[in-house]
Amino acid sequence: MANETRLTVVRGRPDEAELAAVTAVLLARLRGARGPG
Repeated sequence: MANETRLTVVRGRPDEAELAAVTAVLLARLRGARGPG
């Protein structure tokens, strides 16, 4: 099962809300990858 993460910035710098969303997704993926425990 391929596990790909793609981040595409369409315009200039991402704003604060976009950075917060990306950070939340990455943290969730890291927690999920560690598994239970």
